[in-house]
Amino acid sequence: MVSGKDYSVSISSVTAVGNYSAKVEGINNYSGSVSLDYYVTAGDYTVSLDKAATITLPYGETLDGFGSYFIGKAVETAVENQRDNAVPGSWALDANGITYNKDGLHIYAAGNHTIYAVFTVDDSVKDNFKDASKNIAVTLTVNKAVVTITVDDMEYYYAGVYDFNFGSEYVVDRVTGLGSWGDHYNVSGVLSGDEENLYGLTFGFAESDGFDPKNETRNDARTYSGAITLTAYSSPNYVVTVVPGDVTINRLPVTLTPVSGQSKYYGTADPVLQYTLSTLERTLPEYTLNNGEIEGSLLRDSGESAGYYNFDDSGLSSDNYALTVSVNALISFRIIPLPITIV
Repeated sequence: MVSGKDYSVSISSVTAVGNYSAKVEGINNYSGSVSLDYYVTAGDYTVSLDKAATITLPYGETLDGFGSYFIGKAVETAVENQRDNAVPGSWALDANGITYNKDGLHIYAAGNHTIYAVFTVDDSVKDNFKDASKNIAVTLTVNKAVVTITVDDMEYYYAGVYDFNFGSEYVVDRVTGLGSWGDHYNVSGVLSGDEENLYGLTFGFAESDGFDPKNETRNDARTYSGAITLTAYSSPNYVVTVVPGDVTINRLPVTLTPVSGQSKYYGTADPVLQYTLSTLERTLPEYTLNNGEIEGSLLRDSGESAGYYNFDDSGLSSDNYALTVSVNALISFRIIPLPITIV
């Protein structure tokens, strides 16, 4: 028997899950008919993405919508003549498992996370499919953000007293006061409100440009580039770049006071002129001002006639002392008239 010649088949149009019927009826030389009732169950579909299921973000940025990263596809698979038919629905990204809310911030921690591309079947046809939604695992990689810490420069006097210890390190979130460096550095690149995610900052002095942090009195007066740096930090979300600070050791202000009463007799050689040293700056307890820091000799105004002569410091120099001669009219060098004996 030939369909269309000897018999006809009529089938109800399948539009949704439910009960349907089919009827076979003889035609032309044949008569009679038979009906068949059947039930259409929910179908299946597959989902896919147009590219690798990965997204990369810098720390601090939030996810955009699904369409910013992928083109999704959902197609029917259950019925042969409907295979590859598009399934009506919408796509979205689900990152609820890794989002945290801190002081109003919705940001993702640095590292690799699993989120999902979720396809949801339209309400109008969702009863026709076994699953109302399906998802595809997506790897979200959040790269650490770069933060720059610029350490302030420091200066003090040679052998002077300071409010820090070169042999120690200072943790910003532990110590207060000058030594804590709380006011001696600047941070750029940290998200507003996220400062506590950069912590454990430890500052110290480095052996840089000839600077010896363990023997401070051996460091001559000059500038040492990069001698203050960040020696440690802890942050799960930031890569820290440090701009070190310079240490400038200024020459210690020292007053040179000629010893009073220095003199000679007319016609004799000058003695070695003596002086004492003093400073108004506080110096390290173990440090004593010493003439060894000074090169040259104390001089006096020229002349060999009996009388009084001012002292002159032009013959003195020092790398570590800023010398000033005490001006005192009562202190001068005297050439005493030579006593003679008349016989």
